[in-house]
Amino acid sequence: MDAILHMSDSSMYAMPTVVAVSWSNRIIEEFLLFQLSCEDSEEISKGTLFAPALPLNRKVDTLHEAAQYHLECIKTHLKPGWKIFANAFNHCGDLLRNINANIEHFNNVILSGEKNEEK
Repeated sequence: MDAILHMSDSSMYAMPTVVAVSWSNRIIEEFLLFQLSCEDSEEISKGTLFAPALPLNRKVDTLHEAAQYHLECIKTHLKPGWKIFANAFNHCGDLLRNINANIEHFNNVILSGEKNEEK
């Protein structure tokens, strides 16, 4: 049951790309607001306050950096779990295809950002 709840919590990356991108932008915004509200927090500096998945020292000021964060999160944490669900539940195959499409999207954002930085 815990696994199902966790997978539903990360289901935005299993949605069509337009939905996944919209939610991923909101997540970055939420984490950045959290960071700003805790910047001077003694608990943060001591490491005693739980911080969300986005590390406090992680720079996410551009779409390129946000895409790198999301791609890392999908590949290392979410896709392995969704693969298990797709194998266990036939109807999850479409969701795994969406994850692969979102990986491709974030890869393209990263590549376009690197091309723009070269100019």
